[in-house]
Amino acid sequence: MKVEQPSTMITLSKAPSLQSLEFLSAIKKMLPIAGILILVVFWIAWIDSFFVHWGLFPYIGADWGMFWAAAHTFRTNGPASVYDLHQLGEFSKPLGAFYGPDAGPLWVNPVPYPPFFMLLLWPFSFFSPVTGLFVWGATNALAAGYVVVSLARRFNLSVWLTVPTLFMTLPLGVGLVVGQPVGLLMLGFYMLYVNLERGEDLKAGLWGGLLLLKPQYAIVLGLVFLLKQRWSVLGGLTIAGALIAFSTLAVLGPTDTLAFIHSITGYADGFRDMPFQMSPQKMISWRGVLVALFPNLTELAGLIATLFLSALTLVGIPIIWRGSWNPRHERFSIQMLATMIITMMVGFDVHIHGAVLLIIPAIAVFCQHHRRSLRVLLITGSFFEVPLAIILTLLSGRSLMVTTGLVFAALQCITLAVIVVPELRRAQRPNANRDIRPVMS
Repeated sequence: MKVEQPSTMITLSKAPSLQSLEFLSAIKKMLPIAGILILVVFWIAWIDSFFVHWGLFPYIGADWGMFWAAAHTFRTNGPASVYDLHQLGEFSKPLGAFYGPDAGPLWVNPVPYPPFFMLLLWPFSFFSPVTGLFVWGATNALAAGYVVVSLARRFNLSVWLTVPTLFMTLPLGVGLVVGQPVGLLMLGFYMLYVNLERGEDLKAGLWGGLLLLKPQYAIVLGLVFLLKQRWSVLGGLTIAGALIAFSTLAVLGPTDTLAFIHSITGYADGFRDMPFQMSPQKMISWRGVLVALFPNLTELAGLIATLFLSALTLVGIPIIWRGSWNPRHERFSIQMLATMIITMMVGFDVHIHGAVLLIIPAIAVFCQHHRRSLRVLLITGSFFEVPLAIILTLLSGRSLMVTTGLVFAALQCITLAVIVVPELRRAQRPNANRDIRPVMS
């Protein structure tokens, strides 16, 4: 009896510890689900609020509304009419029927996309504006879903948790709500990334040509490829760019091609005052930060400050990319994440939906690296930015979208600093050449 007593005591003393571990394990499993539910509640409340006050197309489906009107103009009056604000305004009038009580007058902006993009939109122009919004959104969601599922399978993540989480991050969620071609851009960047890992540089450049739909997303990448002398990638980008340029010139002719170019440059014509209706204070770039935080800054001072901060940020590129080019090295994902953060910060027309291009390298960094600071920042950006933005909105009195842009820009700056500062101290290690499994085998 005396021999068995210690065993009984040990068993009794261990039992609560095991129960505690099981409880903690259950809590840990529930946290992602709880985070997803919080995001679901936010998105339902946010979309409902916008719909009640503004209806459709002033914000919900705003960019799709422009696309729909442009596709109708293109189909009815010819390609050049897309870049004529008067003709575009005539075809935008049906959208006004869906405006809500607080929407204000119908607004019309140029559609800064080449004619070949109008051909992609052509089939969607046969739908009504509302049906087209859902079909267009579903098409982009399928493209984005392909990318997200592929990433989840690569890194052995739960597809059922990864897909809803990433779809409800602000960049992808907002992009789908307003009707941006976020799925197309994600697919192009994903295939660029994949083919760089495989060593198929020309194919990578050709896929990267999709980013030329919004040139502000391709410029910094082009500088990286030039710095690292990746001539095949640059060749692919050049071929894609040439196809867009020559097809535009062939379809529009010289005079209307200039009108198309003006539709692009007009969005970057000025610091705060522009010929088109825009909200630079909602951007996630240095321009957006300065407009939001310093409303009394003059045009000239704002431009100078934006250019100075952008140039200072670009200094990070040679620091990040020092050493040999090795897309199969674990460092590559960090380099690409930092490059795309710099792209967002220095771009002159970059809204939060543009940050969908951060998702691919961010997932790779989160799964391949175990630096706690980076992982915490990436989790914060996914789950906690929305509650943080809401709290700061209530405290500051700014609009939610302005505060959201500022919070996102701050997270970008902190993440970039966490990447760049160690690079300044880091010496090249001769044994740091471990390969990482490519995104697609």
